Amino acid sequence: MKKVKIFSVLLAIVMLITTFSACGGNKVKKNDIVGQWYASDGEMEIDVRKDGTYDDGGYGTGTWKYLDDGVTIEFKDFYGSTKKTTVVNDEYGYSIYNGRYYRDEYPEEKLTNNNNSNSGFVNGNDNLKNEAPTDTQKITIDAFAGISYEITGISPNCKISINNSGCSADAQQRVTYKLDKEYYANGETAVITATIPVNKIKEGKTEYALVSNQSTHDVSNQPEYVTSVDEKIISAVKRELNDFVTAQKSEAIGNWGLFGIHAKGNSYSKYKSVDTGKLEETYFTSIKQNKINKDVAIYNSLNFIYSFSATMHDGSINGTESCKVYVNIIANNIVKYPDGTVKWGEKDPDAFDFSYKGSLDGVSNLVTTTVTIKSSDYNISKVAL
Repeated sequence: MKKVKIFSVLLAIVMLITTFSACGGNKVKKNDIVGQWYASDGEMEIDVRKDGTYDDGGYGTGTWKYLDDGVTIEFKDFYGSTKKTTVVNDEYGYSIYNGRYYRDEYPEEKLTNNNNSNSGFVNGNDNLKNEAPTDTQKITIDAFAGISYEITGISPNCKISINNSGCSADAQQRVTYKLDKEYYANGETAVITATIPVNKIKEGKTEYALVSNQSTHDVSNQPEYVTSVDEKIISAVKRELNDFVTAQKSEAIGNWGLFGIHAKGNSYSKYKSVDTGKLEETYFTSIKQNKINKDVAIYNSLNFIYSFSATMHDGSINGTESCKVYVNIIANNIVKYPDGTVKWGEKDPDAFDFSYKGSLDGVSNLVTTTVTIKSSDYNISKVAL
């Protein structure tokens, strides 16, 4: 009976130990991680943000997440390198990296037992980088003092170039810059992030950090693809359009094609006459916002729907025949410049070129096959004549 009792007591102890061990692995919540983490020198070293980003006190920025085990944080820095640490809730509060950093403040009780500086973000899994000697000189760099930006391209495809030649020598030699995206539109704000690469943070006994690692730059007053047209834009296009139509009609006389359309007769038939033409309808198309990407070729277009009455001659004495030709004459990628200048061109806004699509089947059919067929990707509006 004594053996049975002893065995029962031992079993109970084992169960208690197991229970406490399991409890020790309590998962942390996101709110337990979000906040500012301090080292023993009293300085805030890591700012862990609710949006999944962090800032490690001027050494760089990145993203973070906690893993499926609920107690491990993974930090991913600006360059894509990852490092992991376990969140521990001890008698002083929440800590990471083996008690080197505490959330909200570093506990005074630990300072008496730990006189070594804990500052400096880690480079590995729960392993701190080599501590700087006490006589380390710290230099802060203002990465954005003297910086300039050049904006090129046509909105919404503007690109920003960063020029730090006006910055300090330290900024030029040690700081790298990155934009938050590749292309910008008028009215948008670019976010520029500055970082000191790991291999340039220290040099001998000198340690470099940034005054600030982010700045912004507004994009405005750039040429842009128009999203609507007014009388000024239409008039500018029409001035070139009239000359284009006249040239096409002249080229058709004595030839088989008017805007590429061979309307009537046999293969030997040629156009004998073409009237001035009638502008039947005008449409403006502009690409939908959710369809814009770097591969878009046509952002907008003015579509002029014309009808032409013509006669063709097959070369015989009485071989004249009347016909009707319908043409959509298109001005693509209309750009308005800050000074009000209007230009267009399918590939180059200085081209002032036109494309065209013809039909023999009437205005309605031409509009359907060349304009409204684009309605899934483009906003389409009829322009009052």
